[in-house]
Amino acid sequence: MSITRVTCRLGAFAGCFLFGGLALAAPSITLSPPQGPPTTTVDVSGTGYGANAAIDIYFDPTDVCLAIASGTGGINCRIKVPREAQPRAHWISAIQRGTNTGAQKPFTVRTNWAQFHGRDARHNGFNPFENTITTANVSQLDIFWEAVTGGTGTFSTPAVAGGNVYIGGLDGNLYAFRTTTGTPVPGFPKTLGGSVVFSSPALSRGNVYVGTALPDGKLYAFRASTGAAVPGFPVTLGATSGSPSLYNGNVYVGASDKIYAFDAATGTPLANFPVTTASAVTTDVSAANGRIYAGSSASMFAFDAVTGALVQAIQRLRRT
Repeated sequence: MSITRVTCRLGAFAGCFLFGGLALAAPSITLSPPQGPPTTTVDVSGTGYGANAAIDIYFDPTDVCLAIASGTGGINCRIKVPREAQPRAHWISAIQRGTNTGAQKPFTVRTNWAQFHGRDARHNGFNPFENTITTANVSQLDIFWEAVTGGTGTFSTPAVAGGNVYIGGLDGNLYAFRTTTGTPVPGFPKTLGGSVVFSSPALSRGNVYVGTALPDGKLYAFRASTGAAVPGFPVTLGATSGSPSLYNGNVYVGASDKIYAFDAATGTPLANFPVTTASAVTTDVSAANGRIYAGSSASMFAFDAVTGALVQAIQRLRRT
């Protein structure tokens, strides 16, 4: 029994090359999903293999699964992306034992930081998939690239998703750059109706959202890959410097003494929103367990994320 060798070249662009006269045209595989963070579960399916043949599934050079083809040459195998896999393109290969037959597809490891201070609407500032920066190498960090965000700069915090980084400018533009090169993403920057002060972009389902300060006071949405405007946006808010929060298909943002909620796909306001906080919302809206949370200048509030019903209001204690 022989096993076809898989050799990988590591670096800024990783690739795996199958040697031994491998015929890549006959078999084919699909990956679901094709990208995700380390530890992602990936379903590898394929066709075109020999009936009842043994198929080795590799993640880069590591053999991670043995699949037995069906009588019609189909395979299915569920694998887990290694915890140590770095953010870049990796190769998943399916090689039939004893032959020069196989196929491969790239799997992109991404550890998106898609919202302000976090990966999601919890805004907890924790990345459970961090495997690059450690206490041993953090002192070696250096500038990778620089990009101009207008002459007035920015107070906004960047968000990262899909291999791009997004940030709002005081000059009233939403910028987007490639994370690896700093090259502007085609279709960006987007000119908004007002300055982006403290509002940080948020990304979900292929869209990027950002709010502007008064006198514009709107929430904008664009396709993250092209910069095309999302129909239904912008929507008018009010005095806001907070960042939008994306949760369960909705986008939440505080403005003046209200918390607004919209369908993230259409911009349609949610029923029973906006909800009133009676004092200016001074924090970003966080969401978890079916509730949204926000602080105002006087209190801390919790509302039902769907109905807008008040769950709790806690008066902030003040020293006299």
